[in-house]
Amino acid sequence: MKIVNGNLLQTGTCPGTGGGTIINCGLTIAAENPIYLQGDFNSNSAGGGWSDPHVAVSIVGDAVTLLSNKLE
Repeated sequence: MKIVNGNLLQTGTCPGTGGGTIINCGLTIAAENPIYLQGDFNSNSAGGGWSDPHVAVSIVGDAVTLLSNKLE
């Protein structure tokens, strides 16, 4: 599995938050095979889809490899 530009993912709001406060639900990505993560994954990066800079995220796989965006 390859995740590209994870900062653009949308998690929606958690049910039952009420009171006008918007809280993003956490996100778990799991695979029994290797996972490759490329690009920006920060929740508060410019142009990101996250509305809360404090979102719990878990990426679980047989192996997790971080890939650079830099081309040479």
